[in-house]
Amino acid sequence: MSILSIDSFESVLLDNDTITYEVKAIVEDTVVTLPAVYNPPGEAHPEELGPGLCWVSVEIPHRDDIDPENEEEFKVYLEGLNLDWNVYEASDY
Repeated sequence: MSILSIDSFESVLLDNDTITYEVKAIVEDTVVTLPAVYNPPGEAHPEELGPGLCWVSVEIPHRDDIDPENEEEFKVYLEGLNLDWNVYEASDY
């Protein structure tokens, strides 16, 4: 999944080897914007996905020397981890 923008990040745990961040971001293809239609066959189409506000908790080893203040670098790093993003529900905002 592609990260469109990072909304916020917060350091939540620091130890000798890693730092854990809670990251909130707009992530592509995470929410259904148009549900699938199966009938009638002439109007059938698959569901369409769009960007959504998501969060993830991620441990980053100190040796990776990542600066979360550098949004582009942080986005590329996070995308390389193949994370399981959690979608905020409308009631979570």
